Amino acid sequence: MNQLFRLGFVLLSNIASENLDAFVASFGPIRSNEYGSSNHHGVVHLDVAQDVAGSTYDLPAHTDLTFWYGHRVAAFIHCLQHEASGGDTFVLDGYRVANDFRQNHPDDFRLLVETPVQFCRVQHSHKYFFRPTRTIIELDWNGKIEAVRFSHKNFYPNLPFDKLERFYEAYRNFTGYVNNPKYQYRFHFQPGDCLLMQNFRVLHGRTAFDLSSGNRKIKVGYVEWDYFLASYFYKQEFG
Repeated sequence: MNQLFRLGFVLLSNIASENLDAFVASFGPIRSNEYGSSNHHGVVHLDVAQDVAGSTYDLPAHTDLTFWYGHRVAAFIHCLQHEASGGDTFVLDGYRVANDFRQNHPDDFRLLVETPVQFCRVQHSHKYFFRPTRTIIELDWNGKIEAVRFSHKNFYPNLPFDKLERFYEAYRNFTGYVNNPKYQYRFHFQPGDCLLMQNFRVLHGRTAFDLSSGNRKIKVGYVEWDYFLASYFYKQEFG
C-alpha cells in the first residue's frame, strides 16, 4: 500500500488465476464494465480483439476509462499467459510528467488545465454513448495536480475553430512528454504477475507482440479508488 500511494503503482507476483477475482474483490467491489459479457461483472479477459487493448498492436501511453464519467479507479492488469515475443509493458507517473511539463511549458500546461474536451466511446451492444467533458490535466483546490486523463483514441476536442490550432500545439507538446522513454518503467509480464495502479495518475502502454510465437492472455479489473483511500486511512488510524 505504501508503494502504491508513493509511486502510483505496484507490481505483484505469484497470483494464481483462480485466486484473482477474490484478491481484487478483497480491496472493494469489482466495478462492472462493458468489456465483459452482459452478465459478467468481475475481472474480464482481454485476450480477444474486442478492443484495441485486446489486439496485438502496440499501445501508446494512456489511462483507461477516460470516457467514464467517474474514472478515479485502481486498475488491475493480470497476466495469465505470456509466451508471445514482444508485448513489453511500461508505466509512467503522470504527475511527474505533468509537473515537468508545467515547469517547462507553463502556457501549454494552463491551456490543458483550463480547456474542457470530450472523451467518447459508443458501445452499441449495451446501447451506451459515453461522452463526459473533462480537462486532460486536473488540479485540486490548492493548485496541485490530482488527475491526468489521457487517451488519444477516445479524445475528441470539439472546440471552436479559432482555438483548435493553439490547443493542438499544447496537446502535441504534452504528448511528446508522455511518449518520452525517460519517464517509462518497462518490464515483461510473467504468468502470475499483477500490475496494480492508480488509473488517474499512472499511464501505461505496451509494445506490439506476435501471436504466432505464442499466446498472451491478460485479465483486467477495476475497483473504486475510494476503497483504497478508506483502507489506507483506517490502517493509519487503527493499525
